[in-house]
Amino acid sequence: MNEHALATTNVSVPLKPEEIESVINATDILNAILNKQISKYERARRFTFPFEADESFIRKIQQEIVEHIDSDKIVFEAKVAFDDLSSVVYDSFDDFLRKAANQRDPERAILSWSTFSINGQCASAKSVEIKFITEKKLVNEDSSPGDIHHSVICLTVMGSNASWVDSTFNNVEPFVKETKIAGMYRPLWIFRSKFYVQITSWIIAMSSWAISFNLIGRILFSKEDSNKNQLDIILESVDLNNKIDTLSTAILKIENSPWWDSIVYLLGSFFVMAVMYIIGLCLLPKLSPRSCIVIGLNTVRFKRYINTFKFVIFNLMVLGLISPLIIALISRLF
Repeated sequence: MNEHALATTNVSVPLKPEEIESVINATDILNAILNKQISKYERARRFTFPFEADESFIRKIQQEIVEHIDSDKIVFEAKVAFDDLSSVVYDSFDDFLRKAANQRDPERAILSWSTFSINGQCASAKSVEIKFITEKKLVNEDSSPGDIHHSVICLTVMGSNASWVDSTFNNVEPFVKETKIAGMYRPLWIFRSKFYVQITSWIIAMSSWAISFNLIGRILFSKEDSNKNQLDIILESVDLNNKIDTLSTAILKIENSPWWDSIVYLLGSFFVMAVMYIIGLCLLPKLSPRSCIVIGLNTVRFKRYINTFKFVIFNLMVLGLISPLIIALISRLF
């Protein structure tokens, strides 16, 4: 009990004004040396691909970094930010993996490993930082349909030794690349292109306009067909009273107004085109898998998402497009 009390007791030492100034100056000098040594040599790269940074990959990356830093005094820090503008900082790697994503999906996570030592007159500094930034939109971010958020991984290695910086960067980089969501998902990356999404949305919108223009036209022309039938009835009828009654009914119909038909014909088809264009801008980017930091309880949530994604994309869409082609090919062969 006494040892614990002694270990946690804060001891204050009174200092004179000139001593306080010297301590402040010494701290500033030490910080300047530290910053200069850490950023003396640097290599960095941005990876712009969808990623799945799960616990196993993050542990492998951490193990590789710790082996290259090769120090007993490594300072770890993880800053996790969320789409509601809140953030949490962890100084324990295990706490980060266990707690960071329990409440909600992280918008980004910044992991850093660093060490600084002085041996005689030589100072040695090593630092590795990895930023995982997902496509999640912040709550205060104003975006319009068609805006595409890209995921990014930033790898930065800094140190006081150039060869250490190069070797560490070259060895950590492959682990970062392996987090990409590729394979059968690779063709879906095209939906991350804003140009492709806009062109595809326009094609969908114009096709919808042509279909709606035709359907509305058929509905309106069916009225003319009914009028033609009434005209045949008038011409073929022998009874004069029947002719007058049929003619009066055709004249008194309000729906036969030509200006009303024209407005419905044009505005209706253009409205359908605009709606389908906006729907295309909003839904097409979702056909590409989203990036995720898969740790803690977020592992369960991501499995639900990826299973739903596979079902919708590959079962409903891909099979729905391929099946008619296969059936048509079989019917031609046999």
